[in-house]
Amino acid sequence: METKNKTLTVSRIFLALAVWFLIYKLSAYLLTPVLSENLPEVVVMIITGMVIPYTISLGAFYLIVRNMETASPLCPEIKAGPLRLGKLFLIQCGLTIPVMIPVNMIYKMSGREMPGMTPEQILAHPVFYVILLLVFAPVMEEFLFRKLILDRLTVLGTTPAIIVSAAFFGLPHLFSQGPAQMLYTFVLGLMLAYVALTSRKLWPCILLHSLSNVYGAFIPTLWPKDDLPSLALYALIYIMIMPLTAVILTVLSRKEIMKVCHCT
Repeated sequence: METKNKTLTVSRIFLALAVWFLIYKLSAYLLTPVLSENLPEVVVMIITGMVIPYTISLGAFYLIVRNMETASPLCPEIKAGPLRLGKLFLIQCGLTIPVMIPVNMIYKMSGREMPGMTPEQILAHPVFYVILLLVFAPVMEEFLFRKLILDRLTVLGTTPAIIVSAAFFGLPHLFSQGPAQMLYTFVLGLMLAYVALTSRKLWPCILLHSLSNVYGAFIPTLWPKDDLPSLALYALIYIMIMPLTAVILTVLSRKEIMKVCHCT
C-alpha cells in the first residue's frame, strides 16, 4: 500500500475516533445536568457512559469508516487455548501496571490529584462498575478498537496495525482518565491487537480485557492497604513478581513475536 494511502487510512480513522469521542463527551456534558434533576445518579451514568457512546457516537464513527478497505491478517494463526491465554494474561498484567508508576509518582510529588476512576467511585456504585468494567466495556471496546479499527488498519501491515491501533486505544483514555491510563491502555492495546490478529477471534480479547480490569481496577480497590505487611505484599506482586514474570515470558516468546511482527 502506498504511503499516501496509508496516511489517509490512519487520518480517516483518527477523524472517526475524534468524532466518536466528541459526541460522547459533549452529550455527557450537556445531558448530565438535565438528567440529574430527574433520574438517579446510576441511571445517568448508564445513559452517558454506556448508552450514548455505543449508539449515537458509534453510529457516527461507523458512517465515516464503513467503506474503508480491510485486509486479512498476514501473520500465522495461533490457537487461543487456555495455556496461551494464561500466559498472555500474565504478560499483559505484568507490563501494563509498571508503565503507570512514573506518571503517578509525578502527580503525587507535585501534590496534584490524579485523574481517572477512583476506588471511592467504584465502591460507591459497585454493581454498575462490575457490569461496566467486566462485561460492557470489554465487549464494546473490543468491537470498536479490535474489530472496526484494527480490521481497517491491517492494510498497513501487521506491526504498524498493532502499534497504531494501540495508540488509538490509548488516546481517548488520555482525555478521559489521564496520561497514566493512556500508557496503561497503549500497552494493553498492543497485547490485545496481537491477540486479535493471531487468534482471528474477538472473544479472547474480550476475556483478556475483562481480566485486565479485574487486575487493574478491582483488586487494587479491594486490597487492604491499611497495614504494612498487606501493603508490602501488594507492592511485591504488582511491582516485582508480575513484571518479572511478564519479562521472562516475553523473552521466551520472542521467536513467536518476531515471526508475527515481521509479517507484512
